[in-house]
Amino acid sequence: MTDAPELECGGGGTRVCGHARCRVPDSAPRPAFAQPAQFSPQDKPKFTGHRHCTVAFLTQIALSQAERRHCWAARTAGSSELPEHGAMKMKKHLVSVVEDDRFFRESMRRLMRSLGYTVEAFPSAADFLKSPRLSETGCLIADVHMPAMTGIELHRHLVAAGHTIPIILVTAYPNDVDQARALNDGVVCYLRKPVDEQRLTRCLRAALTSPEATEGDS
Repeated sequence: MTDAPELECGGGGTRVCGHARCRVPDSAPRPAFAQPAQFSPQDKPKFTGHRHCTVAFLTQIALSQAERRHCWAARTAGSSELPEHGAMKMKKHLVSVVEDDRFFRESMRRLMRSLGYTVEAFPSAADFLKSPRLSETGCLIADVHMPAMTGIELHRHLVAAGHTIPIILVTAYPNDVDQARALNDGVVCYLRKPVDEQRLTRCLRAALTSPEATEGDS
């Protein structure tokens, strides 16, 4: 085994060998070092600095991305409200259907789902009133002519109980007196069966965004 060359420490005419104190003579062969890689300006890191600054920067990016995801979810669900002071305020979008006719009830359920709404259907006003979904309902679609409690009576009952749920009334037997009375009482829309899908879609948007809007279809 060849002895390692002696190292000269201190003195002039020497160069640093890499150790803190040791030096090697200038006559010793210089080791070849790889040239540093060349980087373009695009390769430079976007941020530098202390570790805590970097963590704070990444945290802000994560929060911004999360907020954008929430905004997109709100828009796809039909909400017109955006975050206020960092908090997401979303309106309820459960549509409840109260209809004693089974065929129309199931048809309305399928239509609501095709429009992207969460829907719950009930065969009578009594079933809706005792359901835990009442407080979650963002819009109610009810038939006018039902046994025990009509759609108009259901609306008045909800108002008297303090439930401010936008209501769309539908009926196969429309008349001007009931329509005027219902719209005057605050019903969003009064529609004739079979219901026009485009008109119903407009009514749903009005109910979920601007409860003051009313529309009749006699």
